[in-house]
Amino acid sequence: MSGGDDVYPTMEYVEEQANKILDYNNNHTTKIVGMALDVEPWIYFEDQNSTDNQDDWQEYLDFMAQARDILHQNGLKISIAIPFWIDRQTASFPNDRPINYDVIDIADEIIVMTYTVYKDRIESYAKSSLEYASSKGIDIKIALEMDKNDND
Repeated sequence: MSGGDDVYPTMEYVEEQANKILDYNNNHTTKIVGMALDVEPWIYFEDQNSTDNQDDWQEYLDFMAQARDILHQNGLKISIAIPFWIDRQTASFPNDRPINYDVIDIADEIIVMTYTVYKDRIESYAKSSLEYASSKGIDIKIALEMDKNDND
């Protein structure tokens, strides 16, 4: 991947953060229930729809699954932020389906980044993820832009 080694945190980092959460929880009555990950390897793709990205997408899924396993071993949940557009099937995805389904299968909670302030677009942007997450009993949140910008 053209992004280099800094695309993902290390598993040691995930373990360190899980331990910090556990230490915090041991010393406070209000508990942290998990960790949210917003990792975006696709920003390094030259063409996001290229079949050349299949290995990189699989690396992303493998990373999230490993992070989930570490968090679950520590009694913590994993929340994963995804952009709304990964619900579209392209040849770049490794499992012959929209990759948002694969991410939802890994996560305890999904945050769909809709990147819009237009209320009428929110549901259509998140519909596929909402429906699939609901069928799997996965919590889903919708993240909205708070300020209108020049990007439609």
